[in-house]
Amino acid sequence: MRTQGEMDGEPMKDGVIDGVLHYLVRWKPTLVPEHEIDAPKLVRDFEAMVQGAVI
Repeated sequence: MRTQGEMDGEPMKDGVIDGVLHYLVRWKPTLVPEHEIDAPKLVRDFEAMVQGAVI
C-alpha cells in the first residue's frame, strides 16, 4: 500500500474501473527493487543509456 508521503501532490483525477474507484496520482521518485519491475525492455534501455553516458 502506498502512503501519502509517497505522493507528489493531490490526486488529479478519479474514475471507476470494474466497479472499483481509482485515482490518478503522481508519485515522488522512489527506488524500487529490480525484482518488482516488470518492464525488461525499459530496464535494458535505461542500462544502455547509463553505460553510454559521459560523466
